Amino acid sequence: MTNSQRLATVRKSFLRWIGEDHGSSDKDPDTSSEILSESILVRNDFYCGRRFRAEFHEAVWFIEEDTLKIFQTGGGLVSVMRGREIDEFADSPSILVMPSRSVGEDHSARRAA
Repeated sequence: MTNSQRLATVRKSFLRWIGEDHGSSDKDPDTSSEILSESILVRNDFYCGRRFRAEFHEAVWFIEEDTLKIFQTGGGLVSVMRGREIDEFADSPSILVMPSRSVGEDHSARRAA
């Protein structure tokens, strides 16, 4: 797996984690489950990971340790995921509830543009 593929998996895990309503408020659910900013972490002139900021949480991924640490914004540590846990969380199936269609219901207004 390349570094960019690993980063995509880490990003997906964090998005899934915040999308599961971890401590979000009653605000717009679409804005609370997105990454608002992402920064590269450099220590002593060496790349060491990424920082992700969402509305209510921040996460830091340390590439060498392959650890994702999630914090409440301005608060303490909430969750830690390591290598395999990151993979499993990113690949776990999402639970989607789709509206059911009634028999005989007219869906002619739902045409693709």
